[in-house]
Amino acid sequence: MPEIHADMTVVEVLELKPHAKNLLFDFGIYSENSKVQSMETIREACEAHGMSAEDIDGLIEKLLEL
Repeated sequence: MPEIHADMTVVEVLELKPHAKNLLFDFGIYSENSKVQSMETIREACEAHGMSAEDIDGLIEKLLEL
Protein backbone atom coordinates (compact mmCIF):
# COMPACT_ATOMS: atom_id res chain seq x y z
CA MET A 1 0.00 0.00 0.00
CA PRO A 2 1.37 3.45 -0.87
CA GLU A 3 2.31 5.64 2.04
CA ILE A 4 0.01 8.50 2.91
CA HIS A 5 1.58 11.96 2.95
CA ALA A 6 0.43 15.55 3.37
CA ASP A 7 0.68 16.36 -0.34
CA MET A 8 -1.98 13.81 -1.31
CA THR A 9 -5.47 15.09 -1.97
CA VAL A 10 -8.21 14.26 0.49
CA VAL A 11 -9.82 12.13 -2.21
CA GLU A 12 -6.59 10.16 -2.77
CA VAL A 13 -6.37 9.42 0.94
CA LEU A 14 -9.99 8.27 1.01
CA GLU A 15 -9.42 6.03 -2.00
CA LEU A 16 -6.68 4.27 -0.01
CA LYS A 17 -8.46 4.36 3.34
CA PRO A 18 -12.20 4.96 2.96
CA HIS A 19 -12.66 4.43 6.69
CA ALA A 20 -10.61 7.62 7.31
CA LYS A 21 -13.69 9.79 6.71
CA ASN A 22 -14.49 10.11 10.41
CA LEU A 23 -10.94 11.06 11.34
CA LEU A 24 -10.77 13.68 8.57
CA PHE A 25 -14.18 14.96 9.62
CA ASP A 26 -12.99 15.25 13.23
CA PHE A 27 -10.08 17.36 12.03
CA GLY A 28 -12.49 19.54 10.06
CA ILE A 29 -11.09 18.74 6.63
CA TYR A 30 -13.75 16.40 5.27
CA SER A 31 -17.37 16.95 4.39
CA GLU A 32 -19.71 14.82 2.32
CA ASN A 33 -20.73 17.93 0.36
CA SER A 34 -17.32 19.53 -0.29
CA LYS A 35 -16.25 19.81 -3.89
CA VAL A 36 -12.97 21.55 -2.99
CA GLN A 37 -11.46 18.47 -1.36
CA SER A 38 -11.13 16.75 -4.73
CA MET A 39 -8.35 19.21 -5.56
CA GLU A 40 -7.13 20.16 -2.08
CA THR A 41 -4.21 18.35 -0.47
CA ILE A 42 -4.23 17.32 3.16
CA ARG A 43 -1.65 20.05 3.82
CA GLU A 44 -3.74 22.73 2.08
CA ALA A 45 -6.90 21.67 3.89
CA CYS A 46 -5.16 21.70 7.25
CA GLU A 47 -3.49 25.06 6.64
CA ALA A 48 -6.84 26.53 5.55
CA HIS A 49 -8.16 25.50 8.97
CA GLY A 50 -5.22 27.09 10.82
CA MET A 51 -3.42 23.88 11.67
CA SER A 52 0.33 23.94 12.32
CA ALA A 53 2.94 21.70 10.72
CA GLU A 54 2.94 19.66 13.93
CA ASP A 55 -0.84 19.23 13.71
CA ILE A 56 -0.50 18.05 10.11
CA ASP A 57 2.20 15.56 11.09
CA GLY A 58 -0.07 14.28 13.86
CA LEU A 59 -2.94 13.79 11.44
CA ILE A 60 -0.70 11.91 8.99
CA GLU A 61 0.48 9.63 11.83
CA LYS A 62 -3.13 8.87 12.76
CA LEU A 63 -4.01 8.16 9.13
CA LEU A 64 -1.09 5.75 8.85
CA GLU A 65 -2.29 3.93 11.98
CA LEU A 66 -5.72 3.22 10.46
